[in-house]
This record gives sequence, C-alpha cells and structure tokens, in this order.
Amino acid sequence: MKRAIIWFCWGEAYTAAAVESARSAASVTADRFLIVDRPSAAAAAASGSFTDVIAIDTVFRNNLEKSRLVDFVPPGYDSYLYLDTDAWVLGDVSLGFESAERFGIAVAPDPNYDLGAFFGFGELMAELGIEPRAQMVFNAGVIFFSLTAAVRNLLEAWRDLCATIGPERGYTSDQVFLSFALERLGFRPYVLSPSYNYRGFGEHAVGSIRIWHSHHPPPPDVNAFDSAWPGRRFMHGARLPRDPPPPSAAAPSPAPATRLPQGMFRLKLAAYADATTSTGERSGGRVSRLLATFPFLGKSTADPSSPADYLALAERDGSRAANAALVERIGLELRDHGGGYFAEALHYHLGLLCGYEHDPEGMADHIQRSRTMPAAGDDAPFSDHVNLSHVVRTRQLQGIERGLPAILVCSMQYAASAAFCQSLGRLLDLPVLRVGIGGYLVPTWLDMFSEGGAIAEDCFAASDFNLGVLAARGARDLFVLIRDPRAAAHAMVRGLPGGTALSGQALESHIERACVDRFIPWLRDWIGYADGALAITWLRHDRIFTDRAHGIRRVTAALATRVPAFARFADYTVAPRFETPFAVEDDHAWRRDVGAAARVRLWAACPPEIAALLQLEP
Repeated sequence: MKRAIIWFCWGEAYTAAAVESARSAASVTADRFLIVDRPSAAAAAASGSFTDVIAIDTVFRNNLEKSRLVDFVPPGYDSYLYLDTDAWVLGDVSLGFESAERFGIAVAPDPNYDLGAFFGFGELMAELGIEPRAQMVFNAGVIFFSLTAAVRNLLEAWRDLCATIGPERGYTSDQVFLSFALERLGFRPYVLSPSYNYRGFGEHAVGSIRIWHSHHPPPPDVNAFDSAWPGRRFMHGARLPRDPPPPSAAAPSPAPATRLPQGMFRLKLAAYADATTSTGERSGGRVSRLLATFPFLGKSTADPSSPADYLALAERDGSRAANAALVERIGLELRDHGGGYFAEALHYHLGLLCGYEHDPEGMADHIQRSRTMPAAGDDAPFSDHVNLSHVVRTRQLQGIERGLPAILVCSMQYAASAAFCQSLGRLLDLPVLRVGIGGYLVPTWLDMFSEGGAIAEDCFAASDFNLGVLAARGARDLFVLIRDPRAAAHAMVRGLPGGTALSGQALESHIERACVDRFIPWLRDWIGYADGALAITWLRHDRIFTDRAHGIRRVTAALATRVPAFARFADYTVAPRFETPFAVEDDHAWRRDVGAAARVRLWAACPPEIAALLQLEP
C-alpha cells in the first residue's frame, strides 16, 4: 500500500511545529507532505522533513483553513493520515491506515464528545435541521482517510460548511463542522480508540498511546505502565497521580483541598516547565489553561481564571482583594501589607503564571508592573523574591564598583550549570542570579543584570522572543553550557519520580524520547543561531566535569579584552568547589542503561553538527 501523511498550517511557529511532528513520524513508512502558506514554504522545504511542500494562498488564517485539505491532497495514494502540527507519533499507527482503506475514514472521539454541547453548537444544529441529541464530536486533528468518491464528497461538505456558515456565525473551529457533515451525510467512520488521538486533558490512557495530540510534548514516561488498567492520566504534558481508591464506609474521605501547601506552587510550576517544549515555542494558550491544568488549584466556575479576570477584580475591589484571590488559588502565604504592595505582588505572580503558560509578552508586562529585580534561586513567593533580590542587588553593586562585567550563561538542563556558575561566582565574588521565567528572559530583569557585577544562570532556548530580547539590549557575549544530549536525557529520566526504578526497554524508551524531543532540538536551535549577532562561547559539560577551571578559563579569556584583569586567569588550574546533585554523573553513565539497538537509533537522531561540536562517539 502507498500511504502519505499530510500537515496543513500557516505561519512560522506552526511550520516549526509541523517539522517536529514530521520528525516524530519518521518510523512510519509513508511520504510526508506539508501544505503551508507561501511565506513559510522555503523554511519548511529547507528542514528536509517533507517529501514535498505545497505552497498555497491562505484564506481564513484560523482553524477553518484546515477544511480546505481536500483541495490540495496529493493524488496517487491508497490512504492518508492528516495530522495537526501538535501531534506526535509515538507508536504503530497501521490500524488507522488499514481502517481508512477499508471504511473510508478512521477518526477518534474528542474528549469534549457531545456535539450539541460543544460551546453552544446545538443551537446552530437545530437551525440547520438536526436535533442535538449528544451526537459524537470526532477530533479533526488526526484523520485517516482514503480519497474515495464518498470521502471526497464528505470532505467537500466539511469545506463548504466552514467556508459559508463558519465566518458568518463567527465560528473558527473546523472540528464541529466535520462532525456535523458526518451526521448530515449519514457517513459512519471507523472509530479509533483515544490511543490514536490522546489529547492530554486528563482523560484516561489505556495501554500504549499511539498518537499524542497536545500543545505540550509527551513526557518521557508517557507509555510506562505496569498494567493497562486503571489507566494513566495526563494533563497538559504532566502525568497526574493515580486516582485514589474509593473511600470505605467506615472512613469518610476528607473534603477536597482547594489550595496547595506553602512552597508547592514553585515545585508544581517547575515540573510544568520541565514538560514544556525545548524550543520554547508558544502554544497559543492562555493563563486560564494553566490554571485548568492543575485540578488541585480548586478552580470553580465562579472564580477568576485569567490575568484579565484578576485585573478586573482589582479594578472593582482593589489590588488587595485581587491578589488575595490569586495567592489563595495557588497556595501562597502573605502577610498584611498596604495596597501598593499587593498590586505589585499581583503582577509578579501573574508574571510567573504567564511565563509557564508560554505567554512571554504577558510575562514581561506583568513583571515590569511588579517592579521586581532579579533574584537568586528558583521562583519564590513575592515577599521572598523581593528580600532575595535586595541581597543580590547589594552584591551586584559591589561587583559593578570593582568594574566586573555581567556574565550571561545559558545552559542545557541537566548540565551542572549551577555547580559551574556558583564556582565562578565564588572565585570572582559575584552573585549568581536568574533572569528568566519558564524558559523566557525577563526584559526588565535582564536590563538590571546587564549593568554588570553579576552572573546569570538560566536554561532558555534560542526562541524568537529570547533572541529578540537579547538583540534589543545589544547583548554581546553569551556562554552556552552544553552536554551530550544522550547523557542529559539519561540524567533527566533518572531524576524523574520513579526514574531510578526503570530498567530495560522502558528506560531506553524514556531516554530516547527525552533526547530526541527535548535536548537535540534545544542544541540544534542554538547551533543554528551561532552565526548571529551574539558572540557565543561554548562550554562543554564533559570538560567542565573533569576540570572546572577549564570553564573558568574559557569565560575569562572571552571577556579579557574588555576586562584586562581577567587575563590573570589564563593559567588558572584550581576552581572553588560547589556541588549539586547533577554534578556527580559523568557523560558516559547513559551507556550502562541503553542497549546496542537504542544506541544506534540515538546516534542516527543526533545531527552531525551536534556530534562535531561535542566530539561525540556512537
């Protein structure tokens, strides 16, 4: 059988996502096509991820655009798989193709499965002559189909409904019109299980997930389970705890908690950031989706759920009331202060939420309004952050008086950056601080840091937002700490809850997924930017691990032309020690847990430029 996979998108961000999706489908024997707007076609073709790129003129620039698929399908194939750009192929999907070849179309139900209840669509259904009776909503992000006459008729009906009723009634969702066309034409598709279109909205995953469909990449343990039932559950890229057993009659269950214990907000946001894409691309979501991500936040239908809601509450009831509502939601403790304090605290906490919700512009705006300075350590409640920032600022001003520069270190995660930067800080007597939230640089914090006298250690990607922030501030020097992506993936998986208990194929699978989906793209993006305006100095983890003074010599030599005093470190051989849990693992430990076949696959996935830069071996 001759098969093809098709993506349909527009714009730079979605084109980049389509490239990543296509790479996840490399194990499927099928040609790969991208239908894309003309301005994005060249970049798509240059990626080498597609058999062919079909450039078109877009009409809607929203999801209605996808319904035009039938007009551009390449002929000559027995079956096709259409994938949204945020879909990852994780396993064998041959059943989908075979079902399409037999029945015409194979699709999976949407978690929001009631067509009439789908955001008020029932009213329109009634107007169009179909009584809403909880008909099925099929998800339109994964569609297996054969282009028979009946299927072509269905796809054309989908296109025409989107083109006529969609704009007229203000709908931007193509999905409801596909399900409506199936109802109107009486077309019964083959119904695939959710394993072929798992959305990550908290629904159960039974057995192996074949296609992961979410703005958030699949976690490394996505298909790790001892038994298929009870099923696993994932919410926005994070694995949820297994549902507790039903309470016994003798021991009534306590009332559900509506807030987190003090300090858990930082831990949950850190876990959420760890599950985001390595490239830092925007998912298109809002803060309301982040709040919905965590059921333990105790959100009710009457509660505010977005920055706009909290700001409106501040306008109506004052900043104190709005901030109290927000910190009660996320489980922070605050002492009594004046209204101005709470206004700034409100914006600081909203900035944290926006950063981890992939809304860097919103994050930058709220942090600016919070009037906070950069601080050391991880995200902290507003009061703690302010106290720490003043301590850091005092030390930074002392470094500025001594004429020392700002040293910006961008690190791959799990590359022992904290150990290295703290050693450098102790040597130069400079504070080590953070200038990012959720993988995005905070412009106002970077401004203050750039005055000099400090070291910034952050794990941020070569995203358009971050590069734009750096370019706008005339940044000149950047030190990028890198590591063998296979070793970084191994350290990450072993560090996850339950990671030390993994072994054999399960462990290999998690390491391979983390390496290919997370660490290789991060490295590839920075290498691709290496010829940009920034002067990048590469710091290799394998060299720093065995000789931390080597990294200090690299940093000081790069800055010696502007800081002549750094010339004295040219022959430096002994560095101050500062240990972290990630500093004890060498770059070859992964080989003990990965078999020969997995090593071959990992080596094949590693681009030559990464292998050359890190001097890797198979």
